Amino acid sequence: MVSILCLMICIGYLIIRRFIYPSSIPSLEGMTYSIRIYIMLNTLFFLLLSYSIISIYLRPDPYIRPLGYFISISLMAVIVANEILFLQPKKSYIRFTLCKIIIIGLSLQYSQILIFPSIVGVDPWWHQWFTLNILDQGHIPEGLEYSKLPLMQLMIGMTSLITDLGYKVATMFSISSLQVICDALFVFLLGKFLISTKVGLLAALLLEVANSHILFGYWTIPNTMAATLILPIIFIYFKLRRDNSFISTLLTIFIMGTLILTHTITSMCLAILIFVFWLSSTAYARLFDEKINQSVNWTICILFSTVMFAYWSYISGHILTLANLIKMGFYNPLVNWRYSSLYYIPLLERAVHHLGKFLYFGFSFIGCFYMISKQFRNSNRFITIIGGMIILGLDFLSIIMMKDIISNRWDYFSQILMAVPLSLSLLLLNGIFKNRFIKIFLMSLSIFSLSFLLIISSLANIDNRFFSPNIGVRSAFTESELQAMKTISEIWNGTIGCDRYGRIPYIFQLNREFADIDDSLYSGDFTDLQDIMILVREEIVKHSFFTSRGLLKLKYNLHIALDNQNFSNIYDCGSVNGYLQN
Repeated sequence: MVSILCLMICIGYLIIRRFIYPSSIPSLEGMTYSIRIYIMLNTLFFLLLSYSIISIYLRPDPYIRPLGYFISISLMAVIVANEILFLQPKKSYIRFTLCKIIIIGLSLQYSQILIFPSIVGVDPWWHQWFTLNILDQGHIPEGLEYSKLPLMQLMIGMTSLITDLGYKVATMFSISSLQVICDALFVFLLGKFLISTKVGLLAALLLEVANSHILFGYWTIPNTMAATLILPIIFIYFKLRRDNSFISTLLTIFIMGTLILTHTITSMCLAILIFVFWLSSTAYARLFDEKINQSVNWTICILFSTVMFAYWSYISGHILTLANLIKMGFYNPLVNWRYSSLYYIPLLERAVHHLGKFLYFGFSFIGCFYMISKQFRNSNRFITIIGGMIILGLDFLSIIMMKDIISNRWDYFSQILMAVPLSLSLLLLNGIFKNRFIKIFLMSLSIFSLSFLLIISSLANIDNRFFSPNIGVRSAFTESELQAMKTISEIWNGTIGCDRYGRIPYIFQLNREFADIDDSLYSGDFTDLQDIMILVREEIVKHSFFTSRGLLKLKYNLHIALDNQNFSNIYDCGSVNGYLQN
């Protein structure tokens, strides 16, 4: 699918490139509309925002955002995109547009976090436990995976201490908000510097509705905070370094050091980027015989890489993880199993799940080709595109070769780096047409379709599984499930057997002994689980869930299977059942 999409986009660009000229990109002083239409559009935007909030408040299911919410957010994105297309050249309008883009991003993340009583995701439970330990003990515990990479946890802890908020809300107001606001502002600044204000604004909007960007906003881990630091470093090198080399150097050293102390994979991503930037700037100067001011030189590459590997080797110890991955050839049988076992998922559901992501990257290729074309390229555009394409290549490589290089992280990095080329692509395609109404229709259709496909995908949305009944997995607990797990822990002193996600509260909150029942869930044979309380969440009976082998949807009735194997149902609260063998 990836190869076919890339081929189609390349052929498409060859066909339409003769219709595309630099004048195809609408300038800020170009198409405008009256103040009356501007007021009407903004009124409609806030009416849709109000509807989206009310629809969540009045939702029929307390743990599912209604479909109308996603439609209203997509329509809000359409309004903002058309405002950008016809934006008037006033700084106040530009700032107001950025505020609305940030509102869309915050809504998509806050709404998903707040409808559940606990934190969302898998990894955030460990980071919550680690942060609470730091607050309880008054120092950073030694010997843990993030003992030497504690900046995110310290930031959340400080927010919690200052505001007296719980971990979930403190994380939402610190890390999630930081990601939404900083990414929107810096992708706008980068797009404005490389091309134009319109490209920067549209790139910020597209990034806020990108599914991996939303995922790492509500599934808050150190990678979320660390990736937010990549864009400032790029912008400092391309823009501020020309104006004030000394200040930009100090800022870069500080941000790079912060990045190393936050997350390993993101540090590796930046190391690859600056190395590619240096090589591509050298290649640009030789290929096109131009003298350029190299923003990134070999000194920076060597310095950052040396400090990063030294920290991993002598302080954090993460160099051993990299060594083990290389030793295994980045092979993980779980990746192959998951991709080969999805035979029961309808083709249409798979297409909806992946289409938004592939359209995001596919259409960005048009912008990439145009930015390195003869009539439009310059050194900064060339360097940025080559770096983004290399990171995107790593993402696609993991899909094509079935290698475990943690592809969801590279998805996230790629969407950040390809937002500007994608924005340029949409404006270029829009600029081919001269009729005003065709422009509005084309922009509205493309933004609505892309936004809706991205925000409804199971990456960006774990609650509403209308379009992903087989792929969608709810990685969050309901109030009833949490209370049931606590009750079972109080009435049963023995071992508890539960699904892989269900055991999380027992590990990080209740400190109880549990048994792995994944093999039994696959086979349907539970006869060997004597003296074990089997906890059955209704979620795993009706929907897909993750096991140690990957995604699973039961093809049998779990309650009937346990009854037939002489198990008694001794606890039932509607959402959770407890079974013991007679």
